[in-house]
Amino acid sequence: MINRGLALLAVSAFLFTSCGDQNKQTGTSGDKPNSVEQTESTANEAHAEIVDMSVADFNSLVSSQPFVVVDFYATWCRPCIKMAPHLKKIADEYDDNQLTLVKIDAEKNVSLSTAHNIKGYPTLKLFKDGKEVKTKMGGLNEAQLRALFAEYM
Repeated sequence: MINRGLALLAVSAFLFTSCGDQNKQTGTSGDKPNSVEQTESTANEAHAEIVDMSVADFNSLVSSQPFVVVDFYATWCRPCIKMAPHLKKIADEYDDNQLTLVKIDAEKNVSLSTAHNIKGYPTLKLFKDGKEVKTKMGGLNEAQLRALFAEYM
């Protein structure tokens, strides 16, 4: 009985740390092909919400900026929801040419998620000068995000 309780505790802890593939609900209705919505009204904000994007367009985007942080998330994922304001706060502190934050709803961008081997949420992918330099899965607090970005900026 004790082993079963410990196993349940371990599984619960994992689910609160990151949201895995087994919880994924893949629905693609309402997708808008090749469109990007700005998360803020100003045009030169350093972050965008990707509604739907091809792999080629994604590669073009990450190649066009010096440092890109890509957040693959799910709308129902608690760690994703908790981390989102920290990502936005940090991205708002930088100009477009220093740090670009791209948020991708992995459930609406299944082909892109598959191409980048996304297995759980949130997954951050860091790109420097068009090359992927780091993949980090699981929720992070503001201090952890700042430390992670400082390694590669």
